[in-house]
Amino acid sequence: MSPVGSPSSRTESILIDERFPGSLKAAGEARRQLSSLRSVLEPQRLDELRILVNELVTNSLRHAGTLSSGWIGLRVGASPHAIRVEVTDQGPGFLPELVAPEFEQTSGRGLFLVQALSDRWGVSRNDETTVWAEMDL
Repeated sequence: MSPVGSPSSRTESILIDERFPGSLKAAGEARRQLSSLRSVLEPQRLDELRILVNELVTNSLRHAGTLSSGWIGLRVGASPHAIRVEVTDQGPGFLPELVAPEFEQTSGRGLFLVQALSDRWGVSRNDETTVWAEMDL
C-alpha cells in the first residue's frame, strides 16, 4: 500500500499553525490545539482528526529524531470541502510504504490509521519533512 491521492488544490484558511518542542508532551499539546476547532468540525470528525494528529506527531517523535533535540510543526487548514493537517519536522524523511502489521503487534499501525482516517495523504521533503493528510468534509 502507498499514500492515496494528491493534495487538494483548494484554497484553505489556516486555523492552527504551531511549533512544539520535540518532547513526550508534543502529541498531547498538538491534540489540545485542536480544541479550537469545535465550532468548525462535527464531534466525530474532530475525534478522528485528534487520532490522525496524534499518530503523525508520535511518528515524528519516534522516527525523525526530534525527541528532546528538535521541534514538530502542526498546521491545520480548512477549505469548504476538506480539512488538511500537516506535521513537519527536521527528520530525513521517508518513502511511505505500508507494511501490514501482524495481528499480535502492539505498535506499527500509525500509517494504517492515517490511511484509514484520511481521504488523501502523503509526504513532502525539502529542508524539512512534512507528512500531510486531508479529510473531506
